[in-house]
Amino acid sequence: MDESEKRALERLRRIDRQWPAFKWVLISLGFLNVFNGLSSYLRHDDHAVGLLYGLIGFAVIAIAIRDWHGNASRRLLLHMYKDQ
Repeated sequence: MDESEKRALERLRRIDRQWPAFKWVLISLGFLNVFNGLSSYLRHDDHAVGLLYGLIGFAVIAIAIRDWHGNASRRLLLHMYKDQ
């Protein structure tokens, strides 16, 4: 295994270790975006920005829920490397 492959593998391991804390950051940022979008939509009468913030917030929450136990591809690659 050459040096670039080792760095890529270590990066995948680091991301996998950081994911449990990072998913909560994503969920909180997603809810913050949804609430800011709702505020912008209702209070400030700025519908386009409100919808944009809301959609971005829901997308971030959906990604965090989809990858709740970690990204499947990343976990598979790490598991396959560990078996070798």
